[in-house]
Amino acid sequence: MTTLVSFVSEDADSVSWTFEGENGEESYQLEKQDGIWVWPQDTGLQLDQDAVRSLLQTVENISAEKVFTAGEDSDLSDYGMDNPSCSVTVAFRERANVSLSRFWSAITTVWRMAITSWWKVTAGSV
Repeated sequence: MTTLVSFVSEDADSVSWTFEGENGEESYQLEKQDGIWVWPQDTGLQLDQDAVRSLLQTVENISAEKVFTAGEDSDLSDYGMDNPSCSVTVAFRERANVSLSRFWSAITTVWRMAITSWWKVTAGSV
């Protein structure tokens, strides 16, 4: 197994996800403010903090049996990875953000995942 993603969920500052729902694409974002997870659209709404932590723990350690690296000019549709069924981004102040996209095919039972990490610039440092 190859580790693709590993982070400590307590270090996350925000999490957002987009998925195809019954009424089309749906997106949500949660932010941590003073150590408490909130929904920015209604900060008075009390979120189940354990549920948010559980959500993050679901994606904090991801491994794969097979790994490939597509070149910059590769067409991800060649790998069945052009239309994600769900995308999640976990953002941090102190480290690279993590973006995950899940791809599902009715033809196979294989789940494919594309993972992108990049450096978030804060206070002029990388």
